[in-house]
Amino acid sequence: MKIQKSISHQGKITSAVLVAIVTLAISFTISLLCQTKNVFAVVDTTSGELQDAANLIAPSGENFGTLKGYSAFVLQDKTAITNGLTIKYTVRLSADPWQNSELPELQILIYSYSSQDGAEAAFESLLASHSFKTGAKTLLESTDHYFFFETKENYAPDMFATINSEYISYHMVERNGNLIFQSSLYRTDGEFDSLNLQTYALAMSDPNNVKSILSKSIERTKSTLALIFPPTEALISSQSENTSLNLSALYDVPHHGSVDLKVYVGNLTGATGTILDSSGVSTPEEGDVYLYINGNGEILAGMYAPNFDADCSVDAGWYRLSGDDPLIPYEWNDVSIHFGVGGFHLGINGVTVSSCNLSQSFSGRTLYAGDYPLDGVSESMIGYIDNVTTAYSLTDSGEKWDHVLTDQLFLDLPNTDPNLQIFQYLKEEGIFTGSDGMLYPDNVLNRAEMVKIILKAFNRSVDVEYSVPFTDIPEDAWYGKYIAKAYKIGMAMGHSDGTFQPGTNINQAEFFTMLYRLKGSSRMRYDGEFSDVSEDDWFALGAEFAHQNGLMSGIEFLPEQTISRREAAKALYTLLKSS
Repeated sequence: MKIQKSISHQGKITSAVLVAIVTLAISFTISLLCQTKNVFAVVDTTSGELQDAANLIAPSGENFGTLKGYSAFVLQDKTAITNGLTIKYTVRLSADPWQNSELPELQILIYSYSSQDGAEAAFESLLASHSFKTGAKTLLESTDHYFFFETKENYAPDMFATINSEYISYHMVERNGNLIFQSSLYRTDGEFDSLNLQTYALAMSDPNNVKSILSKSIERTKSTLALIFPPTEALISSQSENTSLNLSALYDVPHHGSVDLKVYVGNLTGATGTILDSSGVSTPEEGDVYLYINGNGEILAGMYAPNFDADCSVDAGWYRLSGDDPLIPYEWNDVSIHFGVGGFHLGINGVTVSSCNLSQSFSGRTLYAGDYPLDGVSESMIGYIDNVTTAYSLTDSGEKWDHVLTDQLFLDLPNTDPNLQIFQYLKEEGIFTGSDGMLYPDNVLNRAEMVKIILKAFNRSVDVEYSVPFTDIPEDAWYGKYIAKAYKIGMAMGHSDGTFQPGTNINQAEFFTMLYRLKGSSRMRYDGEFSDVSEDDWFALGAEFAHQNGLMSGIEFLPEQTISRREAAKALYTLLKSS
């Protein structure tokens, strides 16, 4: 641990300290490196640096695995090549250790490119090679970071034409950071030996084992490079759980917009911790946000929005997003989080991996990279953060939503609106929060929306576990918990056919009856105030409640008339202010 910390502070290795590092590194096996929390790998390493550190880079072949019938791999030599380095290993025939010709060889080739983008372009070009289309090489497996292929007898079987082979050979090419690795398992031409040929043919008939050997050889090489070449110029170099940086002091973090950054980790298990945080483990405020990397290398994002209902996972007011694929270790990953107008989104390497329609704005509290220093718990990620940028969400006319919503309560509610004070109060109470900066004050509400609004207005909490006795409520419906609560307390009833019809526009009879059932008195009697309501109507007491509380005036109740947000807001405001 101390060795790694010392190297990371000094930057890349120099020839003056090579001997010292060699001496110290002897006590560390590659297996230990893979388990150490502070392991990082190569980035922006030049071919000259690879060649200068060749004695350190070459891992022991004993950890690669073995071909059936052969000994473990033994390091043979290291050779500097243009723009890189080759490392070669040999084996012995178990049945005849004196055999020294046509034996299997494993070669690891490392090519250095000027940038991570350059290595990516070169990798894509190799993967698109014409030799895969002609059948000269057989592509067995590929991703955007590696491919595994087979070549029959060929004197240029690998992608870089650096080896000759007889009979079958297998190869793996992998890009990482600004490097491309190629590991090849093959047999050269030489003195004929039937036992060796038969043993080799049998060993190569298990491509899964060969693939494992090639993969391990690259991983071990990268792990060795990790000790020597961590990133040197980054905004944050976090090698302890209490690393912290106040991003709000360096960047203008919007309330509606995004934060983008590059994240670099080595061993994924050891990287676990906080990337961004505005609340720590203390009591959160509305709009607090975090980014976290778990032990599988997956990014998790959270935003605290207890007054919202959205279509993503929520727990105790925290809405959470997660990416299914882990970060790519040993290279820079682009990570992006968006909040406020436009929704809550998590992006990894240019792809939106998780999102929901939550439009909660950022709280504006101090945003820290790494550990949140004010909660007494140290939990920073272990890795590197760089290239932090922030961006404001813009309206169609190019204005910043932050500015628009500072000047206006909602974009579609002018400051001259006669009900501005009502909507201001209800927004502050978390009853009418709007969506993407819009209120839509004159839109008609449906039954599900109204149930939620009434329960929130009168602070009726919903149950974590609930059941809904209606046939038309999906199990994962956002409104299910509200309808279950309304039914449980007798505020809302369904229809005789067992449905609730949550998407049906709510009318005045339903709205005021819900209010009566929640807030009215059992002693209330209908006194015939409205010309269109009879004493035996199911909604008569709802009409009486509206009359007695000054929510309706005139001689007509208009029970079938639908209710808009504005009309519901005025009624709720009157009740709340009079209570």
